[in-house]
Amino acid sequence: MKGRDCPECTRLWRDYQHATTVHIHLCGKQRIAELQYDHNRAAAIRESVEEAEEERDGAREAIRQHEVEVHGVAPETTCE
Repeated sequence: MKGRDCPECTRLWRDYQHATTVHIHLCGKQRIAELQYDHNRAAAIRESVEEAEEERDGAREAIRQHEVEVHGVAPETTCE
């Protein structure tokens, strides 16, 4: 991680951590519903899982953009 003393980096990584935690939590809830053959509940959670995945991906992209624009990290060298 670049910019250890950068408040924006800290904020972006916290946002990514939160988005990832929410996504994992929802995936777990969906998986439990599937294992319990509760197809209605699994389907209801699916949209939330997809939204959380988009949120997580957006948070990760914000980190990439910040690293490139502020810290001069070449796009191909940012973590995946």
